[in-house]
Amino acid sequence: MKNLSNFFIVLGFLLTFHSFFLVAQVGINSNSSAPDNSAMLDVNSTSKGFLPPRMTFEQRNAISNPAEGLIVWCTNCNSDGTAGLCVYQAGKWRNISLGCTTPVSSVTGIHNPGVTQVIWNWNTVPIALGYKWNTTNTYASATDMGSATAKTETGLTCQTNYTRYVWAYNDCGPSPALTLTQATLQNPMASPPGQGIHAASTNQVIWNWNTVPGATGYKWSATNNYVTAINLGNVTTKTETGLNCNTGYTRYVWAYDACGNSIATTLTKTTTINPASPVTGTHVPGTILITWNWNTVGDAIGYKWNTVNVYASATDMGTAVSKTDTGLTCGTAYTRYVWAYNACGVSAPVALTQSTTLCCGTGMTINHTAGVVAPVTKTVTYGIVTNVPGEPAKCWITRNLGASQQATAKNDGAEASSGWYWQFNLKQGYKNDGTLTPGWTITAINDNSDWLTANNPCSIELGAGWRIPTNTEWANVDASGGWTDWNGPYNSSLKLHCAGSLYSNNGARNHPGTQGFYWSMTQSDATVGWFLYITSYSSSPGNYDKANGFNLRCLRD
Repeated sequence: MKNLSNFFIVLGFLLTFHSFFLVAQVGINSNSSAPDNSAMLDVNSTSKGFLPPRMTFEQRNAISNPAEGLIVWCTNCNSDGTAGLCVYQAGKWRNISLGCTTPVSSVTGIHNPGVTQVIWNWNTVPIALGYKWNTTNTYASATDMGSATAKTETGLTCQTNYTRYVWAYNDCGPSPALTLTQATLQNPMASPPGQGIHAASTNQVIWNWNTVPGATGYKWSATNNYVTAINLGNVTTKTETGLNCNTGYTRYVWAYDACGNSIATTLTKTTTINPASPVTGTHVPGTILITWNWNTVGDAIGYKWNTVNVYASATDMGTAVSKTDTGLTCGTAYTRYVWAYNACGVSAPVALTQSTTLCCGTGMTINHTAGVVAPVTKTVTYGIVTNVPGEPAKCWITRNLGASQQATAKNDGAEASSGWYWQFNLKQGYKNDGTLTPGWTITAINDNSDWLTANNPCSIELGAGWRIPTNTEWANVDASGGWTDWNGPYNSSLKLHCAGSLYSNNGARNHPGTQGFYWSMTQSDATVGWFLYITSYSSSPGNYDKANGFNLRCLRD
């Protein structure tokens, strides 16, 4: 069909349709010629044409109730976006300039929604050459799908309603838009995979479960009710207390994210019958007593203690976790037993072992190991004496700490008899046999403190209870012994002698065989400490620079 003939057909149709309103033929021209007898409207020109209304595809489709035969010039109605003459005929717009019919709108298919995507589907249109799809009702910017009747859209938000648009098109133009609607799904989170390894005691269960990829948190409940469950955030464990012993329990856990939650995973565990055994603590020995200590057990209501491994005759300690055992023998190893108990039963016993401290008047062998206290590794056997005048209730070692041998004279300055040297309130000992071990690092001390227990080389090397004498104790011994020169200290049971010192600037050994210096644990001020000073002409307490290296004699109450 020729375009020109189509045009005249439409014009004739229009003139016929509007004849009711015209009373005469109308001629529009520039030469005053009469209209043709066959035409109600005769437009005659050799330099201008007939110009119908111009509009876009969207504007054309927005015309309300178009009349049959209505003509417009559409500026983008062809499938390639070009213009064409359109007439409304038989209930639809047709592109007259191409002599063909635009397709009708498609029919929506069954969409396939996911959590973050939708697969949009629509049905084929018989005369369509292809389809366009868009997120907005705008044909011009729509995505050309070719002949495909499905579009997968990703990156969406879960549990959200979406609206999309589809047009069928051919060479004559596009159909009206088909509106597609679909909601994305709630997230089908996986349930926490299986049970973890739960830890049960008599009155609690530590519930555990495995992580779920993509989950932002978990909820836990004693009942299968997600709404009232406890939100644990991203924690995968829950400690539940106040339970009954020897009882089975069922609990529930859910994984969730921003879009929803999983179905519940069921957790099951039975509490135990008996409490766990106590764990031994740090015991405190004396010469004739030991204070036994043990740690608490979470599900115990009390403890029993015995000297033998017999629960029936054990002493009920209630909730106490300490027992002082008296009337013991010094220097002896002992074993005791403790049980935890509750309403359900009794734990296995824990064996506590400890020795009383050595008796005064006997010796003790110490294996010194080089480190933060001993400068070298060696084994030393120390004599121990008591009934020293001025402090008769104390036990004293009879050689300097770290000395390999007993001094043989008041002026014995041999390194083997002298032992090691310490700066005030420091743990590190120094040996000087011509070579300083370890290297000297400290030349000044300003700490405003007595010798701290944590830094006490006597207790660290010899054991609990051993310590450095106080300045008062040295003064008592010096005064009660009537010491006025080096004879008194050496002739006493302590065998104090002149072992010299280490110079504060560099650790060099000074005055071996002529002077003796024995630290107390009492400071004079922040930079000066008290000590016992011995020479051939003097014996008395004195105070001096804390950074000097002096000997130690240890005592125990």
